[in-house]
Amino acid sequence: MKEIRTVATKIGEKVVEAIKSNLVEQGLENSNLVKSIRFEADESKIVIYAAEYFEYAEKGRGPGGTPVSFENILENWITRHSISF
Repeated sequence: MKEIRTVATKIGEKVVEAIKSNLVEQGLENSNLVKSIRFEADESKIVIYAAEYFEYAEKGRGPGGTPVSFENILENWITRHSISF
């Protein structure tokens, strides 16, 4: 079982390295997104973790898409500026 974990760990390292390399090529080398990417591996699985907005950085939002948490950002801005409607 230790051999399987070793192989899974090597695969996880390579996948995370490839993801980070792709993001660095996009100019995101010092971003929190790159820093958030990590993995866990055991004998039965490899799990890759990243900030929730990773999908949008990797694939884009598509036409008409809104940024993650945009509604919260807008609501906070309105509150900070004492705007009522």
